[in-house]
Amino acid sequence: MLILKNVTVKFDKQTVLDNFCFSFDDKKVHALTGTSGIGKTTLINAIAGLVRYQGTITHSYKKVGYIFQEPRLFPWMTALENVECVCDDKQKAREYLNLLLPDSADKYPNELSGGMKQRVSIARALAYEPDLLLLDEPFKGLDEDTKKSVISVVSEYLTDKTAILITHDKDELVMCDKIYRLENSLVSSLSEVKSDSDVAE
Repeated sequence: MLILKNVTVKFDKQTVLDNFCFSFDDKKVHALTGTSGIGKTTLINAIAGLVRYQGTITHSYKKVGYIFQEPRLFPWMTALENVECVCDDKQKAREYLNLLLPDSADKYPNELSGGMKQRVSIARALAYEPDLLLLDEPFKGLDEDTKKSVISVVSEYLTDKTAILITHDKDELVMCDKIYRLENSLVSSLSEVKSDSDVAE
């Protein structure tokens, strides 16, 4: 279980999370929704240890993976090398890449479109095989047909795994077990959403 207790995050004089308390269950895919700028990314950045916070965040996960909104690939590495850099098993790395972007192993990032690069970054995160996967609008920029196939791959991967997905897209909620909405200007907890009609666009 992932437990956040009295977590506060401030940027200069602006408080984004205010004594935030919440527990995320294991082996569930949790969706975070809410208006832009309310603190969704700040929340998972705190979980990932990418921002300073006050309070406590505890969990037993040995490996935490993160799929960012942008690809963040190493430009001097091929697509396959970008995936292999987090995975000692080269065959496994190739299999994940082929699932998401076949026939691209030897291509460099500057030879790929934005959507193709994002698929490489998703393959890299899956190849890492984290115990907890954080996803910040990972399918942004993919065309509709591609997005559906990528969601299918990621959804199957996340079976019986723990993940937190930030999304504004109702189509992505099919892969989620629980949906939460961040509300109020000072976020202190989450409200569970019973219907995807409540998801912020």
